Amino acid sequence: MKQRARLKLNNTHRPQRRLIMQARSASTASAVVLSHLLIVLSTGAFSQVAPERTIEEIKTEAVARAEQGRYPLIGLDPADVREAFASIKTRDPDEWAASFMKVADRYMNEGKSIEATNRAKANADYIRAWRLYSFGRWPIPSSPGKQRSYAKAIEAFLARARFFDPPLEVVRIPFESSQIIGYMRLPKNAKIPVPLVIAVNGLDSRKEDLSESFAAILPHGIGFLAVDGPGTGQAPIKASENADRMLSRVIDYV
Repeated sequence: MKQRARLKLNNTHRPQRRLIMQARSASTASAVVLSHLLIVLSTGAFSQVAPERTIEEIKTEAVARAEQGRYPLIGLDPADVREAFASIKTRDPDEWAASFMKVADRYMNEGKSIEATNRAKANADYIRAWRLYSFGRWPIPSSPGKQRSYAKAIEAFLARARFFDPPLEVVRIPFESSQIIGYMRLPKNAKIPVPLVIAVNGLDSRKEDLSESFAAILPHGIGFLAVDGPGTGQAPIKASENADRMLSRVIDYV
């Protein structure tokens, strides 16, 4: 890394505690949102006695959300979603993942084949592939197929990131016997030190999603470091009562 953002902390304990508590609050809020969405997609009602939706009902709901640009299908082309769902006959997670990967693979392969000659189209292909792979693992990579879809989502996102300006840096922070993988972007032509936001995802999003949304702060002279929260994505530890030690390590790094 050519440049390093720095956080100036006058008291090393209170600011860390405040940031950690903010991260916990964000994770809790995301968990509440996820619970709501799972109810919407799976049951369509808030009653505890409501029957589970059939796969056809889930397909109809998901396509409608893609058409309306609603979470969790924001940015997905409804035609791609319909194509993926056409071969899904059950609620099996691996069948779900395989179908979305099949559609995404087409865009990923095309992007690789034309990147040297048509960067704009390759970038568009990588974005499309990333979003499809991500929905293939949604809400969590709970099966081998969904885990493969998540791995491909990371690959597609990093392929897309090659086009970023200012660039994205993959940081690897030593942590216990493993590492914390994060994505850092600093404002263009930034003079160090710069303000920096540490972005931590909830249960169903990932640092790749955060990197897309937090790009909006870069023109305002603010950078970000996005990491997967404990128990999600590529985080090195599971969620627990003392998992905030991982976030403390991230703060120490910057």
